Amino acid sequence: MLCVSCDSGDIVEQGYSVTESGRAVRLRMVVSGADQLDKDLSVALAAYADDKQYASVQRTIPASTPDGTAMDLILGNLDDHIQSAALVLAGRLRDRILTLADVDLSACADGDTLTLDLDTLQLDLYGCIQYGIFDKACIQCHATSHQAARLNLEAGHSLPNLVGVYSTVHPQMLRVKAGHPQESLLHQVIGEDGSTAVGFNHTDLVSSQFKSNLLEVRQLLDRWITNLKR
Repeated sequence: MLCVSCDSGDIVEQGYSVTESGRAVRLRMVVSGADQLDKDLSVALAAYADDKQYASVQRTIPASTPDGTAMDLILGNLDDHIQSAALVLAGRLRDRILTLADVDLSACADGDTLTLDLDTLQLDLYGCIQYGIFDKACIQCHATSHQAARLNLEAGHSLPNLVGVYSTVHPQMLRVKAGHPQESLLHQVIGEDGSTAVGFNHTDLVSSQFKSNLLEVRQLLDRWITNLKR
């Protein structure tokens, strides 16, 4: 569940002060799995100007954050050059690898605070893939209500439906073969030749959803598969 609101900051919670100039973005969520990310990755609340890949400013969720922690992060004093803010999976150089949730700042005036309310988020690599890839590009066809190829990729279903499970389209192939991305059907479906892997052209669909970070999406899925216990 994602709730976004824009207000003038008149209602203030204890320990939180609204910036007097510029705009602000506030993120509230409960954290799980922050300590399980690879050390070259982080999850952060980031603000972006014209460059949509590198953050102008960001606040990183520490890897040491215990499960169940209620996070309350604020990015303040955001000037007119900042066009959007997002919860992202980022690299070492503040480069955006994957967007988990984002908001448009164009409707907020100077002095306003935009609040991004999220539920409990699993911030390990698999959790980020669920929010940033499966939920964004896959569940339109692979969900409880419409399970193309008998595959449900909704949260809570994707892992047991992928890892070590043979495809109904190609019964000789595992959807995800732990430790072996090249031998996994998922890798082939979202690859450059994905249009020929199964009966539906996933290449065009994935390309349309991830115009600027398609390579990163493919590499991230391969990393996840490689890291799975065999």
